[in-house]
Amino acid sequence: MPRKRADFSEFSYGYALTSELVDRYKLRQLGYPVFPSLTEEGKTGGGFDVKLPGLPLFFQFKVPEILTGSRASEAPILGLPYYRMKLRPLKYSNQHNLLLALEAAGNDVFYACPEINLPDQLNDAFINQTVEDRTWFFRPSTFGGLDQEEHYVAYAFGASAGIFRSPEPGERLARVRGDAIFHRLLPERFRSPRPRQLTYENLISEMLSIYAEQTGMLRDIVGRPAILHSDRSPEVAAAHLAQTLFDSQLLILPEPQ
Repeated sequence: MPRKRADFSEFSYGYALTSELVDRYKLRQLGYPVFPSLTEEGKTGGGFDVKLPGLPLFFQFKVPEILTGSRASEAPILGLPYYRMKLRPLKYSNQHNLLLALEAAGNDVFYACPEINLPDQLNDAFINQTVEDRTWFFRPSTFGGLDQEEHYVAYAFGASAGIFRSPEPGERLARVRGDAIFHRLLPERFRSPRPRQLTYENLISEMLSIYAEQTGMLRDIVGRPAILHSDRSPEVAAAHLAQTLFDSQLLILPEPQ
């Protein structure tokens, strides 16, 4: 069956989408080394115990395959061409379970995958600020826990629903767009009776604990993020762990004024 992976990397797509989200929704992109001054270091609010300025958002960027052959499994339903976002099964990676646990802890976690497969299409979407419009978002909990078998989501350009394919027959999935996430779902989080409030130390400890529980590693350093990352700012430490442990981009949605 003719199929081909998109001709750009997760990094290129992630950069294009992140730039657009940061500009459009005034998200805060972590990772810039803003160190506290010597007088602030060690004081409450001056280091790892400083409160996050909003909701932490985790995005994992996926690059799809494009299928063009009439024998492709979902062609009778979706038409041609269409896209597939593959989820890594447990026999290859614990990635999905890590994201699932991160979401279960109360975080907002999303897979992001485009309905784009060529560099020219990505460049055009980046220039015209339509990368978000051409992105499908999925929470890890949408798929539940995975097993050793292959799993993927199939979707077509402009469609309102995709198909989750596992060893079982395909299940229809309604499309969640970025504007629904940022204009409806996330604002509701701020209006909840007990909005989740974290310090950088809380978030870093949480990430380390989840990673330790899911992989059996890092048990001896869980709960000591200030010691582990004493040479980094809290923002850099949090962004670094999100990327290295969860293969995710960490952004902050500021609290409404």
